[in-house]
Amino acid sequence: MAVTCSRCGNQYSGYECPFCKVKEATEKLSTDLKTARKDITDAAESTLREAQTLKEKLQEELSEFQERMRSELEEQIWAQEEVARRIRHSISHAQELQAKTLLDKAVRLRNSELFSDALQIAEQGIALDPENIDARRETGYICYRLRQYDKARKHLEAALRLDKDYLPAYRILSWVARESGRLEEAKEFFRRAVGCLTCGRC
Repeated sequence: MAVTCSRCGNQYSGYECPFCKVKEATEKLSTDLKTARKDITDAAESTLREAQTLKEKLQEELSEFQERMRSELEEQIWAQEEVARRIRHSISHAQELQAKTLLDKAVRLRNSELFSDALQIAEQGIALDPENIDARRETGYICYRLRQYDKARKHLEAALRLDKDYLPAYRILSWVARESGRLEEAKEFFRRAVGCLTCGRC
């Protein structure tokens, strides 16, 4: 016999209204889906927050690591530059000492009038220390004694580039100019030499 459901008004036969049962099941499923969706959304948001936190932490650690590496690299570069500077200084000092030794030897050979040998030794000293003004002067004088006037002039002018008031260079240049037949130039170099004597530096 058909029975009318007091809740939905549908007629049914049996002990329970199938329409209400389907409705209850549908509503429960809808509620479960909403709950599941919320749980998934909450879990996703939580995962994103954790991922963002992890990302920020990794970026911070990376920045710290990069800064530490940069600092260490700068220290290593500075240390290497300091070592290189000391090596260059040691080499330069050794070259200066060797150049002075060669200059002394060249002077002894020149005093013995062994001018060719003296020139060879003096040029070796200049190769080691090109800015040694005394070596330039001595080499210029030896070239003058060997009548190598152009070469003498080159060395003496190099000495004057190091010190424009260097008396010995002007004096020897006046001799070179005189022996080369350039008398006016010789006079000018002589006047400059006298000027150096009166300037109080020589």
